[in-house]
Amino acid sequence: MIRIDVDYTDYRDDSDPNYPGGKAIDAPSEDSPEGTPYKADWMNDINGFRQAVFNKAFGSMNEISGNPDNAFDSDTLLGIEKLIANDVADEAALRIQGDNNTLTSAKNYTVEQVAAEAALRVQGDSSTLASAKSYAVEQIAIETQNRIQADATNLTAAKKYFDDILKDKIYYVGKSYIQRVNEKTPNDAGLPGQWELWNERAEIYEIIPNSVYATLFSTLPTSWTVESSIAANQYRIWTPMGITTLGTRRIIRSNKQVNGTPKEMNPIDWDDIANLTRVERKTLQASWTDPDLIIGGTVTYNSTQYRIVGIITPSGLYEAFAGGNRPTFIQEGTAGDFSRLIWGSLERMSSTTVPLGSTTSVVLGAFCLGRNMGNTAIPTASSSNYASSTLDINSGLVVPTKNEFSPRTISAQIWRRVA
Repeated sequence: MIRIDVDYTDYRDDSDPNYPGGKAIDAPSEDSPEGTPYKADWMNDINGFRQAVFNKAFGSMNEISGNPDNAFDSDTLLGIEKLIANDVADEAALRIQGDNNTLTSAKNYTVEQVAAEAALRVQGDSSTLASAKSYAVEQIAIETQNRIQADATNLTAAKKYFDDILKDKIYYVGKSYIQRVNEKTPNDAGLPGQWELWNERAEIYEIIPNSVYATLFSTLPTSWTVESSIAANQYRIWTPMGITTLGTRRIIRSNKQVNGTPKEMNPIDWDDIANLTRVERKTLQASWTDPDLIIGGTVTYNSTQYRIVGIITPSGLYEAFAGGNRPTFIQEGTAGDFSRLIWGSLERMSSTTVPLGSTTSVVLGAFCLGRNMGNTAIPTASSSNYASSTLDINSGLVVPTKNEFSPRTISAQIWRRVA
Protein backbone atom coordinates (compact mmCIF):
# COMPACT_ATOMS: atom_id res chain seq x y z
CA MET A 1 0.00 0.00 0.00
CA ILE A 2 1.28 3.45 -0.90
CA ARG A 3 1.87 6.06 1.80
CA ILE A 4 0.69 9.51 0.95
CA ASP A 5 2.94 11.02 3.62
CA VAL A 6 6.23 9.68 2.14
CA ASP A 7 6.81 10.62 -1.49
CA TYR A 8 3.43 10.41 -3.18
CA THR A 9 2.73 14.18 -3.16
CA ASP A 10 3.43 17.37 -1.25
CA TYR A 11 -0.27 18.22 -1.25
CA ARG A 12 -1.54 16.28 1.73
CA ASP A 13 -2.47 16.49 5.43
CA ASP A 14 -0.19 14.65 7.89
CA SER A 15 -1.89 16.00 11.02
CA ASP A 16 -5.09 13.90 11.12
CA PRO A 17 -4.64 11.05 13.66
CA ASN A 18 -7.28 9.04 11.79
CA TYR A 19 -4.87 8.84 8.81
CA PRO A 20 -1.38 8.15 10.24
CA GLY A 21 -0.13 7.40 6.73
CA GLY A 22 -1.26 10.73 5.31
CA LYS A 23 -4.64 12.15 4.28
CA ALA A 24 -5.72 13.43 0.85
CA ILE A 25 -6.92 17.02 0.59
CA ASP A 26 -9.10 19.01 -1.83
CA ALA A 27 -7.69 21.82 -3.95
CA PRO A 28 -8.70 25.25 -2.60
CA SER A 29 -10.36 26.13 -5.93
CA GLU A 30 -11.37 24.50 -9.22
CA ASP A 31 -8.34 25.94 -11.05
CA SER A 32 -5.81 25.24 -8.30
CA PRO A 33 -3.37 22.32 -8.62
CA GLU A 34 -2.77 22.24 -4.85
CA GLY A 35 -4.94 19.21 -4.12
CA THR A 36 -3.88 15.58 -3.73
CA PRO A 37 -3.43 14.30 -7.30
CA TYR A 38 -5.16 11.20 -8.63
CA LYS A 39 -2.12 9.30 -10.03
CA ALA A 40 -1.43 5.83 -11.39
CA ASP A 41 0.06 4.78 -8.02
CA TRP A 42 -3.25 5.55 -6.36
CA MET A 43 -5.24 3.53 -8.89
CA ASN A 44 -2.71 0.68 -8.84
CA ASP A 45 -2.84 0.62 -5.03
CA ILE A 46 -6.64 0.22 -5.01
CA ASN A 47 -6.76 -2.17 -7.97
CA GLY A 48 -3.80 -4.16 -6.60
CA PHE A 49 -5.71 -4.80 -3.37
CA ARG A 50 -8.76 -6.00 -5.32
CA GLN A 51 -6.62 -8.24 -7.52
CA ALA A 52 -4.87 -9.64 -4.41
CA VAL A 53 -8.27 -10.51 -2.88
CA PHE A 54 -9.44 -12.27 -6.06
CA ASN A 55 -6.12 -14.08 -6.68
CA LYS A 56 -5.96 -15.26 -3.05
CA ALA A 57 -9.57 -16.47 -3.21
CA PHE A 58 -9.46 -18.30 -6.56
CA GLY A 59 -5.74 -18.99 -7.06
CA SER A 60 -5.55 -17.06 -10.34
CA MET A 61 -7.12 -14.19 -12.25
CA ASN A 62 -8.79 -16.49 -14.82
CA GLU A 63 -12.26 -16.27 -13.23
CA ILE A 64 -12.54 -12.46 -13.38
CA SER A 65 -15.64 -11.44 -15.35
CA GLY A 66 -14.03 -8.44 -17.07
CA ASN A 67 -17.08 -6.33 -16.24
CA PRO A 68 -17.12 -3.33 -13.86
CA ASP A 69 -18.29 -4.13 -10.33
CA ASN A 70 -21.77 -2.98 -9.32
CA ALA A 71 -24.05 -3.43 -6.31
CA PHE A 72 -25.34 -6.80 -7.53
CA ASP A 73 -22.47 -8.27 -9.54
CA SER A 74 -19.04 -7.71 -7.97
CA ASP A 75 -15.88 -9.74 -8.56
CA THR A 76 -14.35 -8.18 -5.44
CA LEU A 77 -17.33 -9.22 -3.29
CA LEU A 78 -17.15 -12.73 -4.75
CA GLY A 79 -13.47 -12.87 -3.78
CA ILE A 80 -14.20 -11.78 -0.19
CA GLU A 81 -17.05 -14.29 0.11
CA LYS A 82 -14.77 -17.02 -1.31
CA LEU A 83 -12.03 -16.21 1.24
CA ILE A 84 -14.59 -16.33 4.06
CA ALA A 85 -16.01 -19.60 2.73
CA ASN A 86 -12.49 -21.06 2.42
CA ASP A 87 -11.66 -20.06 6.02
CA VAL A 88 -14.93 -21.50 7.33
CA ALA A 89 -14.41 -24.74 5.37
CA ASP A 90 -10.83 -25.06 6.60
CA GLU A 91 -11.93 -24.49 10.19
CA ALA A 92 -14.71 -27.06 9.80
CA ALA A 93 -12.27 -29.60 8.35
CA LEU A 94 -9.83 -29.03 11.19
CA ARG A 95 -12.56 -29.41 13.79
CA ILE A 96 -13.97 -32.56 12.19
CA GLN A 97 -10.46 -34.04 11.93
CA GLY A 98 -9.77 -33.10 15.55
CA ASP A 99 -13.08 -34.66 16.65
CA ASN A 100 -12.35 -37.82 14.69
CA ASN A 101 -8.87 -38.07 16.25
CA THR A 102 -10.35 -37.56 19.70
CA LEU A 103 -13.07 -40.12 19.10
CA THR A 104 -10.57 -42.63 17.73
CA SER A 105 -8.31 -42.10 20.71
CA ALA A 106 -11.24 -42.44 23.10
CA LYS A 107 -12.43 -45.55 21.34
CA ASN A 108 -8.97 -47.08 21.40
CA TYR A 109 -8.59 -46.19 25.06
CA THR A 110 -11.95 -47.72 25.90
CA VAL A 111 -11.19 -50.86 23.93
CA GLU A 112 -7.82 -51.15 25.64
CA GLN A 113 -9.40 -50.70 29.05
CA VAL A 114 -12.09 -53.21 28.27
CA ALA A 115 -9.48 -55.67 27.01
CA ALA A 116 -7.37 -55.16 30.13
CA GLU A 117 -10.40 -55.59 32.32
CA ALA A 118 -11.35 -58.69 30.38
CA ALA A 119 -7.86 -60.12 30.79
CA LEU A 120 -8.00 -59.48 34.52
CA ARG A 121 -11.45 -60.93 34.79
CA VAL A 122 -11.11 -63.96 32.53
CA GLN A 123 -12.83 -65.97 35.14
CA GLY A 124 -15.36 -63.18 35.74
CA ASP A 125 -18.83 -62.55 34.50
CA SER A 126 -18.75 -62.49 30.66
CA SER A 127 -22.18 -60.90 30.51
CA THR A 128 -20.98 -57.90 32.53
CA LEU A 129 -18.12 -57.33 30.09
CA ALA A 130 -20.46 -57.48 27.11
CA SER A 131 -22.78 -55.00 28.74
CA ALA A 132 -19.93 -52.59 29.47
CA LYS A 133 -18.65 -52.80 25.91
CA SER A 134 -22.12 -52.20 24.49
CA TYR A 135 -22.59 -49.17 26.74
CA ALA A 136 -19.25 -47.69 25.66
CA VAL A 137 -20.07 -48.11 21.97
CA GLU A 138 -23.47 -46.45 22.44
CA GLN A 139 -21.96 -43.47 24.24
CA ILE A 140 -19.34 -43.01 21.53
CA ALA A 141 -22.07 -43.05 18.84
CA ILE A 142 -24.18 -40.48 20.73
CA GLU A 143 -21.19 -38.18 21.26
CA THR A 144 -20.23 -38.45 17.59
CA GLN A 145 -23.75 -37.47 16.45
CA ASN A 146 -23.94 -34.55 18.89
CA ARG A 147 -20.62 -33.14 17.73
CA ILE A 148 -21.50 -33.46 14.03
CA GLN A 149 -24.83 -31.68 14.62
CA ALA A 150 -23.14 -28.91 16.63
CA ASP A 151 -20.55 -28.34 13.91
CA ALA A 152 -23.26 -28.11 11.22
CA THR A 153 -25.25 -25.61 13.32
CA ASN A 154 -22.15 -23.50 13.96
CA LEU A 155 -21.26 -23.43 10.27
CA THR A 156 -24.80 -22.35 9.31
CA ALA A 157 -24.81 -19.60 11.96
CA ALA A 158 -21.38 -18.37 10.87
CA LYS A 159 -22.45 -18.13 7.21
CA LYS A 160 -25.64 -16.22 8.11
CA TYR A 161 -23.63 -13.87 10.34
CA PHE A 162 -21.20 -13.00 7.56
CA ASP A 163 -24.05 -12.59 5.02
CA ASP A 164 -25.89 -10.20 7.35
CA ILE A 165 -22.72 -8.20 8.06
CA LEU A 166 -21.90 -7.79 4.37
CA LYS A 167 -25.44 -6.71 3.44
CA ASP A 168 -25.69 -4.27 6.32
CA LYS A 169 -22.35 -2.68 5.43
CA ILE A 170 -23.32 -2.22 1.77
CA TYR A 171 -27.00 -1.26 2.25
CA TYR A 172 -26.79 0.95 5.34
CA VAL A 173 -29.61 3.16 6.62
CA GLY A 174 -29.94 6.07 4.17
CA LYS A 175 -28.63 4.06 1.20
CA SER A 176 -30.62 4.43 -2.05
CA TYR A 177 -31.50 1.60 -4.42
CA ILE A 178 -32.48 2.14 -8.04
CA GLN A 179 -34.96 -0.42 -9.37
CA ARG A 180 -35.11 -0.49 -13.15
CA VAL A 181 -37.67 -2.29 -15.29
CA ASN A 182 -37.69 -6.08 -14.77
CA GLU A 183 -35.59 -5.81 -11.60
CA LYS A 184 -36.50 -6.78 -8.02
CA THR A 185 -37.63 -4.48 -5.22
CA PRO A 186 -35.24 -4.26 -2.23
CA ASN A 187 -37.44 -6.65 -0.23
CA ASP A 188 -37.67 -9.14 -3.10
CA ALA A 189 -33.87 -8.92 -3.46
CA GLY A 190 -33.51 -9.92 0.21
CA LEU A 191 -31.89 -6.64 1.30
CA PRO A 192 -31.92 -5.94 5.06
CA GLY A 193 -33.89 -3.21 6.80
CA GLN A 194 -37.00 -1.14 6.05
CA TRP A 195 -37.27 0.43 2.56
CA GLU A 196 -39.60 3.17 1.25
CA LEU A 197 -40.34 4.31 -2.30
CA TRP A 198 -38.49 7.62 -2.73
CA ASN A 199 -39.49 8.90 -6.21
CA GLU A 200 -41.32 11.94 -4.86
CA ARG A 201 -39.58 12.49 -1.53
CA ALA A 202 -37.37 15.48 -0.74
CA GLU A 203 -33.66 15.14 -1.57
CA ILE A 204 -32.60 18.80 -1.49
CA TYR A 205 -34.14 21.81 0.28
CA GLU A 206 -33.80 25.42 -0.91
CA ILE A 207 -33.72 27.80 2.05
CA ILE A 208 -33.33 31.51 2.80
CA PRO A 209 -32.77 33.25 6.17
CA ASN A 210 -35.94 33.87 8.16
CA SER A 211 -35.24 37.61 8.15
CA VAL A 212 -35.11 37.69 4.33
CA TYR A 213 -38.26 35.58 4.10
CA ALA A 214 -40.11 38.02 6.36
CA THR A 215 -39.26 40.97 4.09
CA LEU A 216 -40.54 39.11 1.00
CA PHE A 217 -43.78 37.57 2.25
CA SER A 218 -46.41 38.52 4.78
CA THR A 219 -48.23 35.29 3.93
CA LEU A 220 -47.14 32.19 2.05
CA PRO A 221 -47.65 32.64 -1.74
CA THR A 222 -50.40 30.59 -3.38
CA SER A 223 -49.87 27.97 -6.06
CA TRP A 224 -50.12 29.14 -9.67
CA THR A 225 -53.12 27.11 -10.81
CA VAL A 226 -55.92 29.29 -12.18
CA GLU A 227 -54.62 32.76 -13.01
CA SER A 228 -54.54 33.80 -16.67
CA SER A 229 -52.41 36.90 -16.03
CA ILE A 230 -49.85 37.69 -13.33
CA ALA A 231 -48.16 41.08 -12.87
CA ALA A 232 -44.39 41.48 -12.67
CA ASN A 233 -42.60 40.84 -9.34
CA GLN A 234 -45.28 38.47 -8.09
CA TYR A 235 -44.42 35.29 -6.18
CA ARG A 236 -46.11 31.92 -6.71
CA ILE A 237 -45.51 28.32 -5.59
CA TRP A 238 -44.80 26.39 -8.78
CA THR A 239 -44.98 22.65 -9.46
CA PRO A 240 -43.88 21.45 -12.93
CA MET A 241 -46.77 20.24 -15.09
CA GLY A 242 -47.12 16.47 -15.11
CA ILE A 243 -45.61 16.15 -11.59
CA THR A 244 -47.82 15.42 -8.57
CA THR A 245 -48.06 17.82 -5.65
CA LEU A 246 -45.22 15.86 -4.06
CA GLY A 247 -42.89 16.57 -7.00
CA THR A 248 -40.22 19.25 -7.40
CA ARG A 249 -41.75 22.54 -6.24
CA ARG A 250 -40.53 25.99 -5.26
CA ILE A 251 -41.40 29.66 -4.83
CA ILE A 252 -40.59 31.69 -7.99
CA ARG A 253 -40.96 35.35 -9.00
CA SER A 254 -42.35 36.74 -12.26
CA ASN A 255 -39.85 39.11 -13.92
CA LYS A 256 -42.54 40.64 -16.16
CA GLN A 257 -46.29 40.38 -16.69
CA VAL A 258 -47.06 36.73 -17.39
CA ASN A 259 -50.10 35.76 -19.44
CA GLY A 260 -51.56 32.32 -19.97
CA THR A 261 -52.18 29.25 -17.87
CA PRO A 262 -49.65 27.18 -15.87
CA LYS A 263 -49.57 24.70 -18.76
CA GLU A 264 -48.12 27.44 -20.99
CA MET A 265 -45.53 28.67 -18.47
CA ASN A 266 -42.29 29.95 -20.01
CA PRO A 267 -39.36 29.53 -17.55
CA ILE A 268 -37.70 32.61 -19.06
CA ASP A 269 -40.45 34.76 -17.51
CA TRP A 270 -39.67 33.55 -13.96
CA ASP A 271 -36.71 33.83 -11.58
CA ASP A 272 -35.66 31.88 -8.48
CA ILE A 273 -35.51 33.71 -5.17
CA ALA A 274 -32.14 35.46 -5.04
CA ASN A 275 -29.31 34.13 -2.83
CA LEU A 276 -31.07 30.96 -1.74
CA THR A 277 -29.01 28.09 -0.26
CA ARG A 278 -29.39 24.46 -1.30
CA VAL A 279 -28.92 21.89 1.48
CA GLU A 280 -29.07 18.08 1.40
CA ARG A 281 -31.99 16.54 3.25
CA LYS A 282 -29.73 14.60 5.64
CA THR A 283 -28.27 17.91 6.87
CA LEU A 284 -31.67 19.14 8.09
CA GLN A 285 -33.40 15.87 9.06
CA ALA A 286 -31.72 13.33 11.33
CA SER A 287 -34.10 10.44 10.62
CA TRP A 288 -35.06 9.07 7.20
CA THR A 289 -38.45 7.98 8.61
CA ASP A 290 -39.44 11.61 9.27
CA PRO A 291 -41.94 13.13 6.78
CA ASP A 292 -40.69 15.74 4.29
CA LEU A 293 -40.53 19.35 5.41
CA ILE A 294 -42.94 21.78 3.72
CA ILE A 295 -42.50 25.05 1.83
CA GLY A 296 -42.70 27.92 4.30
CA GLY A 297 -41.54 25.72 7.17
CA THR A 298 -38.84 26.88 9.61
CA VAL A 299 -35.54 25.03 10.05
CA THR A 300 -32.26 25.66 11.86
CA TYR A 301 -29.12 25.59 9.73
CA ASN A 302 -25.67 26.63 11.01
CA SER A 303 -27.32 27.99 14.18
CA THR A 304 -29.54 30.34 12.09
CA GLN A 305 -33.27 30.22 11.47
CA TYR A 306 -34.19 29.62 7.82
CA ARG A 307 -37.39 29.17 5.83
CA ILE A 308 -37.91 26.55 3.14
CA VAL A 309 -38.69 28.07 -0.28
CA GLY A 310 -38.07 25.08 -2.53
CA ILE A 311 -38.02 21.28 -2.52
CA ILE A 312 -36.20 19.17 -5.13
CA THR A 313 -37.15 15.49 -5.51
CA PRO A 314 -35.99 12.67 -7.82
CA SER A 315 -39.28 12.99 -9.74
CA GLY A 316 -38.37 16.37 -11.25
CA LEU A 317 -38.55 16.99 -14.99
CA TYR A 318 -35.13 15.51 -15.74
CA GLU A 319 -32.51 13.44 -13.94
CA ALA A 320 -28.98 14.83 -14.16
CA PHE A 321 -25.80 13.16 -12.95
CA ALA A 322 -23.07 15.54 -11.73
CA GLY A 323 -19.98 15.85 -13.91
CA GLY A 324 -19.06 16.91 -17.41
CA ASN A 325 -21.49 19.55 -18.57
CA ARG A 326 -24.08 18.61 -15.95
CA PRO A 327 -24.92 20.70 -12.85
CA THR A 328 -22.80 20.16 -9.74
CA PHE A 329 -23.84 17.70 -7.02
CA ILE A 330 -26.68 19.50 -5.19
CA GLN A 331 -27.08 22.49 -7.51
CA GLU A 332 -29.75 22.74 -10.17
CA GLY A 333 -29.40 23.99 -13.74
CA THR A 334 -29.66 23.16 -17.40
CA ALA A 335 -27.22 20.66 -18.83
CA GLY A 336 -25.11 21.98 -21.69
CA ASP A 337 -26.39 21.07 -25.14
CA PHE A 338 -25.90 22.18 -28.72
CA SER A 339 -28.36 24.59 -30.34
CA ARG A 340 -30.03 23.58 -33.59
CA LEU A 341 -30.02 26.54 -35.98
CA ILE A 342 -33.41 27.63 -37.34
CA TRP A 343 -32.53 29.48 -40.54
CA GLY A 344 -34.23 31.19 -43.45
CA SER A 345 -33.52 33.65 -46.22
CA LEU A 346 -35.59 36.25 -48.07
CA GLU A 347 -34.23 38.22 -51.01
CA ARG A 348 -35.97 40.51 -53.52
CA MET A 349 -34.20 40.23 -56.85
CA SER A 350 -36.07 42.97 -58.78
CA SER A 351 -38.95 45.41 -58.64
CA THR A 352 -41.26 42.83 -60.18
CA THR A 353 -42.45 39.54 -58.83
CA VAL A 354 -39.89 36.75 -58.89
CA PRO A 355 -41.24 33.20 -59.49
CA LEU A 356 -40.52 30.76 -56.65
CA GLY A 357 -38.79 27.67 -58.01
CA SER A 358 -36.90 29.45 -60.75
CA THR A 359 -33.13 29.88 -60.72
CA THR A 360 -33.68 33.10 -58.77
CA SER A 361 -35.80 31.59 -55.97
CA VAL A 362 -35.88 33.97 -53.00
CA VAL A 363 -37.67 32.05 -50.16
CA LEU A 364 -35.34 29.56 -48.43
CA GLY A 365 -35.04 27.53 -45.23
CA ALA A 366 -37.77 27.97 -42.61
CA PHE A 367 -39.54 30.79 -44.54
CA CYS A 368 -42.61 29.96 -46.64
CA LEU A 369 -45.22 31.88 -48.60
CA GLY A 370 -48.16 32.99 -46.50
CA ARG A 371 -51.54 34.71 -46.95
CA ASN A 372 -52.38 36.15 -50.41
CA MET A 373 -48.90 35.35 -51.77
CA GLY A 374 -49.88 32.33 -53.87
CA ASN A 375 -47.34 29.65 -54.51
CA THR A 376 -45.09 31.31 -57.00
CA ALA A 377 -43.80 34.73 -56.10
CA ILE A 378 -43.33 37.54 -53.59
CA PRO A 379 -45.49 40.57 -54.62
CA THR A 380 -43.93 43.94 -55.29
CA ALA A 381 -44.76 47.09 -53.43
CA SER A 382 -47.09 48.06 -56.26
CA SER A 383 -49.04 44.79 -56.09
CA SER A 384 -52.64 45.06 -54.98
CA ASN A 385 -52.08 42.17 -52.55
CA TYR A 386 -49.03 43.66 -50.86
CA ALA A 387 -50.76 45.28 -47.90
CA SER A 388 -52.46 42.06 -46.78
CA SER A 389 -49.77 39.57 -47.75
CA THR A 390 -47.63 37.69 -45.21
CA LEU A 391 -44.36 35.83 -45.19
CA ASP A 392 -44.56 32.98 -42.66
CA ILE A 393 -41.88 31.03 -40.79
CA ASN A 394 -42.17 27.32 -40.01
CA SER A 395 -39.23 25.81 -38.07
CA GLY A 396 -40.47 22.32 -38.98
CA LEU A 397 -39.15 22.90 -42.50
CA VAL A 398 -35.55 22.66 -41.23
CA VAL A 399 -35.79 21.07 -37.72
CA PRO A 400 -36.86 17.38 -37.39
CA THR A 401 -40.19 17.21 -35.52
CA LYS A 402 -41.49 13.66 -36.06
CA ASN A 403 -41.78 11.10 -33.28
CA GLU A 404 -38.71 9.19 -34.39
CA PHE A 405 -36.61 12.25 -33.50
CA SER A 406 -38.10 12.59 -29.99
CA PRO A 407 -36.07 11.45 -26.96
CA ARG A 408 -37.11 8.23 -25.27
CA THR A 409 -36.79 7.45 -21.58
CA ILE A 410 -37.48 4.41 -19.41
CA SER A 411 -38.57 5.18 -15.86
CA ALA A 412 -36.82 3.81 -12.80
CA GLN A 413 -37.97 3.66 -9.20
CA ILE A 414 -35.80 4.97 -6.38
CA TRP A 415 -35.99 3.29 -2.95
CA ARG A 416 -34.22 4.36 0.24
CA ARG A 417 -33.47 2.37 3.38
CA VAL A 418 -35.06 4.33 6.24
CA ALA A 419 -34.48 1.96 9.16
